Amino acid sequence: MDTTTFTAITDTNQQRPDVAPKQARTGRPAFAEALRQAVHNSSERPAAVTPGPPGWIALGTISRNSPTVSDLLIRHPVYGKQCWQIVHGQQNHNAPYTRIPAGTTIYLHPGTLKIRWGRSFEYEAQQAAMRGSAALPGTAIGPAAGKALAAQLLGSLQAFLGTPYKDVDCYELLVNGLEKLGVQYRGAGGLKDHLIQAARRNGLPPNSYLTGEGLVANAGSVLYARTVTGRQQAGDLARQIYSELQDRLQAGYILSFSTPSRGHTGVVAKQGETWTFVNSGRLDHDINGGPLRKAVGEEYLVDEIRTWMARAARRGESLEITLGRLEENRLAAFIPAHPTHHRV
Repeated sequence: MDTTTFTAITDTNQQRPDVAPKQARTGRPAFAEALRQAVHNSSERPAAVTPGPPGWIALGTISRNSPTVSDLLIRHPVYGKQCWQIVHGQQNHNAPYTRIPAGTTIYLHPGTLKIRWGRSFEYEAQQAAMRGSAALPGTAIGPAAGKALAAQLLGSLQAFLGTPYKDVDCYELLVNGLEKLGVQYRGAGGLKDHLIQAARRNGLPPNSYLTGEGLVANAGSVLYARTVTGRQQAGDLARQIYSELQDRLQAGYILSFSTPSRGHTGVVAKQGETWTFVNSGRLDHDINGGPLRKAVGEEYLVDEIRTWMARAARRGESLEITLGRLEENRLAAFIPAHPTHHRV
């Protein structure tokens, strides 16, 4: 469990030019201010888990009180302050906003910030989910190949178990695992460069997608996304979310948590019949026991979810939980013919 806060990062002397600063790597700073404001205005409201098709968030329904997409979006606790960036962004600039009938539910993809609606979209999204993918319809490969890549990613992380957090944080762990698989992350034309350019095209700060969520949204498929706001009974809601996740979990899938002040990511694993979480951070729920430490390790997944829910409830913060997997066809452009594996 990562406990690094965005506001506490002050030492920039050891930042490397090819790795994003910790502030950008361990959370979602592009959304932080909007989240803080939303929490300030609504921290006493009851909890709300807003579902849509798997991987999408339902913003609301077009009505007399909310006749436009912007009316719905501007009220959202997480994305409200980015309303006009999202509505007029490149991913949405051709959307027929003026021809949406009343009663239509509007959906937002949390990774790409694409807005969709209509029965045909809902059908396509559900069919994609049934095939094992909740990415934009028509963009993902079959689930078998995605699961194979996920297993390889998990295997590549074994070499880093026990590495101190100060040497490898949660996002660097994913990057190092990908590089061990031959993916070019750094340098011109690498995956990092692709993520930065994608953020700029969407009108976001360049480091916005240098996160677990950003990797999945731009090089894979989002399989589950839920945003929880306000104060709630953390234990009850954690069990609900864990139950929703179980049918979608596979070893090697990427799970990410984001609040206004913190963010964390890691990879799902399994020991026997028990789901676990390989990550770099404070190991409160280490499956091997031992003294508390900050390092790369493996924790019990249900306890990690409960901890993040409790923290969000205690602080009155919004919490976004995202599960996804990387896709071979979206990573192929970043695998050189003769890859040079990264060594740490």
